[in-house]
Amino acid sequence: MKPRFINIPNIYTDNLYLVRARNRLELLKAVNKKLNVEIDLRDEEEDRTSCGSFYAVEDRKSTMRFYLWIDNKGTKKYRFATIVHESAHATYQILRHVGIELKWPTEEAYTYLQEDIIRKVSNILIK
Repeated sequence: MKPRFINIPNIYTDNLYLVRARNRLELLKAVNKKLNVEIDLRDEEEDRTSCGSFYAVEDRKSTMRFYLWIDNKGTKKYRFATIVHESAHATYQILRHVGIELKWPTEEAYTYLQEDIIRKVSNILIK
C-alpha cells in the first residue's frame, strides 16, 4: 500500500494530515519524501507494538505540518482509544503552535479542537 495523506482541516490549521501507512517507519519515510525534509530515521526502527503516532514537522518553507498515524488493526474500541490518545498530542501541539497555551481560560479551545479531530479521524477509520 502506498501511503496516503488525508487532510483534516480545522479552524487553526489546514496542515493536519491523517497518514494511511502500514507502520510508523513508512509514515516517516513518506513525510520525508513529501516535504523534502530529513527526519532522522535511525531511532525509528519498526516498532511492532506501536499503534499510533503524532509528529509536528517544519517544512523547508518554515510551515509547520502535523501528521497522525493510527494503526488500522485491532478492534474498533482499541482504534478509538488510540485516536483519542493521538488527537490529544495533535491538539496540544497545534494550539501551542498558534500561541494558545493550555490554561483554565483556554480549556474549551482544547476540548473543541480535540473533539473535532476525533470526529473527523473516527469517521475515516471506524466504520
